[in-house]
Formats: sequence, C-alpha cells, structure tokens
Amino acid sequence: MVRAVIVDDEILVLDYIKEILLEQKVEIVGEYTRGRTALELIPELKPDIIFLDIEMPGINGIELATEITGRLDAANIVFVTAYDKYAIEAFKLNALHYILKPPSRNDIAQALTRVRKADLATAPSCGEIYIRLFGKIAIQDAEGNSLLKWPTQKTEEMFALLLLFGKKGIDKWSLIEKLWPLSEKIKVEHTMYTTIYRMKKALQEAGIKSVLNNRLGQYFFEIEGIWCDVVQLETIYEAFQKGEEQEERISEQLFFIYQGALFGSKDYLWGELQKYVYQNMFDRLCDALIGIYKKKGNGDKMEEIYLNQQLRNEI
Repeated sequence: MVRAVIVDDEILVLDYIKEILLEQKVEIVGEYTRGRTALELIPELKPDIIFLDIEMPGINGIELATEITGRLDAANIVFVTAYDKYAIEAFKLNALHYILKPPSRNDIAQALTRVRKADLATAPSCGEIYIRLFGKIAIQDAEGNSLLKWPTQKTEEMFALLLLFGKKGIDKWSLIEKLWPLSEKIKVEHTMYTTIYRMKKALQEAGIKSVLNNRLGQYFFEIEGIWCDVVQLETIYEAFQKGEEQEERISEQLFFIYQGALFGSKDYLWGELQKYVYQNMFDRLCDALIGIYKKKGNGDKMEEIYLNQQLRNEI
C-alpha cells in the first residue's frame, strides 16, 4: 500500500486531498499544517509520496522540499498550489507532479499512478551500478553515491572517450590525438598506456567489470551489465523512430536518463559534436512528445515536458 504525507496550511484542502487518497486505498501516515513539524517527522515516516503546499507560513514548500530531499533517500514530492509561478523551481527539485488548486481526483490519481508504476521505470534498483555522462561524468550506486574517484582528470576523460567510441573501435593514434592534441604522438604513447592502466585499475577497485580489447590495431571497450544513460537514450530514440515505443513510457524514462548536456561542465574538444548529437536526440524526443500530447489535448503533459526540456538544456 502506498504511504502518503500531506502538508497544507489550508485545512479544507488538506481534508479534501485526504478524502481522495483514502478513496484510492492510500495509507495516510502524516498530515500537517506547518512545514517545520512535517520536516521533523517525515524522515522517520518514510512516505512513498508527499503532497506539499508551497505558500505556507514559516518555511515555504520549495524550502521544505529542498530540506526533505536532503534527508530522505527517495522523496516523491507532489506540489499542490494555487500559483503556477513556482513550476520551474519545482521541476528543478525533480518534483513528481505539480498540481494547481483546487486539485482534481484525476490529478491525484495520476501522481499515484506514477508512484505505483515506479518499478517500470529504467532507474536501476538498489545495489546496481549505473554510469552517467549527461549532466556530469559519474559512476554511482542507485542512491547516487559515487563509487570511485578517478586518479587523474585525464583518466576520467579517457573513460568518457572510450565509452563513446570504444563500442565501434578506435585506434591508439586517434586516442592520443583526441586526448593529447598538442603533443607529439610518439612521445605520449607511454602516457596513454599508463592512463589506460590507471583507468582499468580504478574500475576494478570499484567492482566494475570492464573489457578493453585490442583487435587489429583497434581498441574496443565494453562495460559489462551496467546501466548507462547514453545507451538508454540511443535505445529509446531508435525505438521511438521505429514506432516501437509508446509516448507514455518515453516520457517516464526520458528525464531520468537525460540530466543535462553531455559531460556537464567539462568541455572536451573531441566531444563537441557528440554533445550536439545527443542534445538533438533529446530535443527531438521532447518536441515529438509535445506534439503528440497537443493532439490529445493534454495541456498539463505538454507543459510538464516543456519545463523539463528547458531545465535540462540550461544545465
């Protein structure tokens, strides 16, 4: 059974949301009219979903959500407010949903459906490892904790480069030219081998199985059985183009996968074209989804996708 907390200083709204949740067979584990009180108890209650007003005395909903996400491993927050001006701030906090007052039964049902279908999303389960290149370069567990620290910046760059080009193969001189463009190739050949060794050692110490083979002068790189955001985006983009993926499932996955520009704040000269290619994939999927929901007359979904698109293109 889904466990819910409601925080709203308007008693009538709080009671109305509670009534709808009870109809939906949801267990109400907490209901509060003051944000500070809720903040103290929510970490112990560990709710599956939190319905949160924004404009409240003392601590407002945006501030409260920021505090909650810092204390709770997984916080599915639904903002319920009379104002739409907070939408961008809400999505920056990865809010599950944003509902304008008065909330309808359908609005709340949609939020509950997202929580109940969470197991269908592409997020890795606890204990798994996943790799992110969108928004930042990171190897993390399911809670977002970093699993390794690269010994050098060049080792991290080598990993990112091989992850993008190693599937089809890349020769050592191309590797050197991309990573050390201002150096004489023959002089940095040993440095390249040292960097590869450090990269493989760091991955091994983090418990990550990787395969780097040299076949006919080409390096082929593969990470075994690990979720990777770049691969996920390529997969759903290809499936959508073929008409093999439904828009509802894509909209559930897309914003978890794409967290910002390729490599985040790191500017690799060799990666500029790839950065454009992946952002173009993301934008095309967003635009296609907006077009589909426009035909269906679903303005709320159009706005949600648009806001998420703008947010991630700012990162």
